[in-house]
Amino acid sequence: MFFILQLILPLLPHQQVSNMFILSLAVADLTVGLVVMPVSAMYVLLGDWSLGLAVCQLWLVADYTASTASILNLLILSLDRYWSIRSPLAYLAQRTKKRALAMIALVWALSALWAIPIIGKSTKQNFLSVTTTSQQLQRQGS
Repeated sequence: MFFILQLILPLLPHQQVSNMFILSLAVADLTVGLVVMPVSAMYVLLGDWSLGLAVCQLWLVADYTASTASILNLLILSLDRYWSIRSPLAYLAQRTKKRALAMIALVWALSALWAIPIIGKSTKQNFLSVTTTSQQLQRQGS
């Protein structure tokens, strides 16, 4: 992932449309790798959530948003390549930086919608209930 960023960052002044899509994908994947996975590993290794409700919500929002953004970035990158091959001359006129930025913004906006159910439905009571149920299940398994 860092390798991809090292390749793309010097090209930013050129801002080719495909590089913009790849950079957005790299940011999403980097978020998963640097934010989501370490917390996930800690949770799996410890077998219990000890970071509290706020961190839990932030972790879930980061996980769902970045994972969804990664998938949707692959989709728009694939669509861009498909349209470039399918009708190169017609698409070339439509393939602008402004349109690419709009597509990338739409990807991240749609991905961020995961925050609504995570934050809206998560209350301290629900969190404590899940934590208590998890601890009870662990005791039964021992």
